[in-house]
Amino acid sequence: MINLETERLLIRNFTSNDWSGLAELGIKYEETELAIYDEGPWPDDPEKYKEIVEQMSTNDVFLAVILKENSKLIGLIYKQAKDNHGFEFGFNFHVEYHGKGYATESCKKVIDYMYKELEAEYITAGTAVVNIPSNKLLTKLGFKLVREKKMSFRKDETGNPIMFDAVDYILTEVRDIS
Repeated sequence: MINLETERLLIRNFTSNDWSGLAELGIKYEETELAIYDEGPWPDDPEKYKEIVEQMSTNDVFLAVILKENSKLIGLIYKQAKDNHGFEFGFNFHVEYHGKGYATESCKKVIDYMYKELEAEYITAGTAVVNIPSNKLLTKLGFKLVREKKMSFRKDETGNPIMFDAVDYILTEVRDIS
């Protein structure tokens, strides 16, 4: 079990009670223009999130980001071991909580945990070139751009892949970004 805390946030494993918060996050995210650049789509039926949260709560791969002031789920962080030394890293935050520093605060805490407790030697992340907020956050967290490539996660209404320019990042040392 992972339980991390910052001044404003709790970062912990998902529980079955998180389904409605995750449903709100996922449904709102699918309404954004950036959703087509991620795996998905997220379900549009809130009830389907009960199953998703049950699966997410069985391991430490997905972490819930909870706002202390009202116990609201405002984001999720993904951390998956790649090998004995490295991890994949990702995040998704509720659109109504963008621009308030919550993503920076929680991601920094999880990255510190990954280096100190999980003994990570490197962490990789990726995003779409057009996802300016994610690119800025990764850079702020100390990630370095590795490469640009063409990717596709979804198909259009005729079944053709939706291709986009993606970027891969790597972080090999923790930096103080306070």
